[in-house]
This record gives sequence, C-alpha cells and structure tokens, in this order.
Amino acid sequence: MEPMIFGPAADEPPCRMLTPADQQILATWAVKTALMFDLGTHPQAIPRYFYEQLRLYRRALPNTVVFLGANRGHSRAIRVAHGGLKLGTEPGVVFDAFMTVITVFRVVFKVMGGLGPSFPQNVTYTSAYMDGLHRIWPPNDGGIEWPRGGMAFNDQTLIAFESELPRFDVTNSQGAA
Repeated sequence: MEPMIFGPAADEPPCRMLTPADQQILATWAVKTALMFDLGTHPQAIPRYFYEQLRLYRRALPNTVVFLGANRGHSRAIRVAHGGLKLGTEPGVVFDAFMTVITVFRVVFKVMGGLGPSFPQNVTYTSAYMDGLHRIWPPNDGGIEWPRGGMAFNDQTLIAFESELPRFDVTNSQGAA
C-alpha cells in the first residue's frame, strides 16, 4: 500500500494496475481495519463472530462489500468514519449493517457489511462517486487501474461520501458463511 498512500515516484506512472490478488489483500486489510475501529465504538456495531470469521477465512468476509477510491484532498489525510446502520433487513435488532470509510493519505476504502445471514453484493451509487470507485470485494475477475480514470475525492466530496448510502440490490444477495 505504501506507493498508493504516498503517490507515485517521479519516474512512475500516475496510475497502478492492481491484480485480483492485490485487490483481495487490500479488501482484507480494509475489513480488518473496520473491525478494529469498531472495537473502539460504543455501542459496537459488529458482532464477535465477524472477528472469528476473519481469523478463519483470512480474507475479506462473504457478507461484506469493499470499494476503493483515491483522495487528492489535503485536510483529511488520515480519517475514519464508522458506524452501525439500520437498513431494515433484520427485524428487532439495533444494527443490521455497518459502514466504515477509511482514508490513509491518497487511499480511500468504504467497507459495508451485513450482520444478518446475507448482504446484497450488488451495491452501487446513484451519484457520480461510481466514476472514481472500484468495487474490490467481492472479487473482480480482472485487474483494475487505480485511481480509476484519475478520478479522486477532494476534501468536500470525501466528507459527503462518508455518509452517503449506496443503492443495494436485494435480489442479488449472497449468504454469509
């Protein structure tokens, strides 16, 4: 992640190609980091079994979706926005999902996970955010160019992105393990 965090060296191209294996490593790091931030929140949004699943799978979890974007802003170099969500998929619970946005200098991750038996894997934004994002989990079939088309968040759009909920296609849900 270091070349992504600090940007390309003078002799490197402005974009990087990320293989499916690279994407899986990045998605796993993002999910692990989201889980760690949840430990410091009250009330915690993520149940203990997520931690156990991460330890067993050693990769991002089946009931999570991870997006990767880029940050070209200057005032939000290291930032986390995290919280539980009530999407209405699990009656009688405080949270049935969580969402975490992690910014580390130039790298932006958005991790979303369902706390019930399934979570929609087809997650999109109706806004222009999709022009600058790649879904890196569930895995893609091929490599991606990051940042996508050179698109990146600035300080204002990053703040808006932290709170914007995507559109979930509940007809294409995948069960959690």
